[in-house]
Amino acid sequence: MAGNFGRLHCYSAVDLAPRLCYGGRHTKCRRQVTSFRRDKEPWSGGPADDSRLAVAIRQHLEEADVIVGWNSILHDIPLINARLAAAGERPVRLGEKHGRPHLDLMYYAGGLSMKIGSRALDRVSIFFDSPHRKTPLTPKVWAKAGEGDADAWDSIVEHCELDALVTRDMFPHLAPYVKKFGFTLSEVWPFVSQIPSRTHA
Repeated sequence: MAGNFGRLHCYSAVDLAPRLCYGGRHTKCRRQVTSFRRDKEPWSGGPADDSRLAVAIRQHLEEADVIVGWNSILHDIPLINARLAAAGERPVRLGEKHGRPHLDLMYYAGGLSMKIGSRALDRVSIFFDSPHRKTPLTPKVWAKAGEGDADAWDSIVEHCELDALVTRDMFPHLAPYVKKFGFTLSEVWPFVSQIPSRTHA
C-alpha cells in the first residue's frame, strides 16, 4: 500500500517489557496492546480522511523511548509520513538525532545475522515458535472495511494487534544480533564497567 491511494486503517503498539500472556488470540494478550482505529472516535475523520489517525500515531511514537518494528524503516514510517504530508503535517521525528532510536528487527532475521530463509514476520515467528501468530487478511476484508463493515474493521484491528505481539515475541530472539545501537554517553556511562568488552580479569 502506498500513500497516494492507500489510507491508514489502524495502529497497534505494545511495550517491550515481557508480561504474562497466554499466547494465541487470547484477550488478555490483546489487552496489553494500545490500538487506534480510524472507524472510531477520536481518530475518525470520514471515509477517506486518516489525518487524525496519522497525527495520533505520530504523537504516540514520539512519546516512546525506543521504537522497535518490523519492516518499519522502509514501510510503516514512510507510509505514516506520506499520510502526514497529505494532511499538511510534519513527519515523525525518529532516530538518533531526535533521541528516539528506531530498531527494525526485520534486518536481523537475515543478512549477516542468520539465514532463516525468509524475513517475513509470519515465517520468522514460525521458525522461533512464537506464542502468537499473524492473522491472514483477504482483499475482501479490506474492501468491506472500506464500506464500513464493523466485522471487517474488527478483523483488521485484530491483525494489527497480533502483528505487535508477534514483533514483541521476536525481540528477545533477534536483539542479541544488534551490534550497534546508539545511546548518548551520559546514558550508558553508569554501566560502562558492566560491558563485557570493557572489563578486565
